[in-house]
Amino acid sequence: GASFPGAGQFFISHYANTLIAADMSGTSGVWYSTNDGDSWSQYAGVPTGVRIYSAYSPFEKVLLLGLEGQGVLRLPLGGTSFQAANNGLDNNTIVRAITAKSNSYKNDSRKPYVYIAANTGVYRSEDNGENWIKVKSGNYTNIY
Repeated sequence: GASFPGAGQFFISHYANTLIAADMSGTSGVWYSTNDGDSWSQYAGVPTGVRIYSAYSPFEKVLLLGLEGQGVLRLPLGGTSFQAANNGLDNNTIVRAITAKSNSYKNDSRKPYVYIAANTGVYRSEDNGENWIKVKSGNYTNIY
């Protein structure tokens, strides 16, 4: 892969067996390594100059990024280019945190949910971050 950039404020995450390094300053984008960091490649589709606040891989099926003022970017399994996934989000949403939960019901069924904490509220997705429903208004910074 390409050389890892020397500048930026990176945080580390993972996506299945892939190591993720996201530049929260928005300067150098999001990078991935499939060989424990020996070499790196850059994902496409991440806007330059937009802060990245969070990265999360719910149920190891997608990789979601929480952005400053641009909502969510979504990378499907096996993809190399992020796409906006803001259906149901308010305009200029700042996504600060992402988490997921699988609910178990009495009939032995399970339902996966993804949640985001944002400046416009808490949102839930029932389809791995493609569409969002606001469940609570307000200004949130964390979600567990």
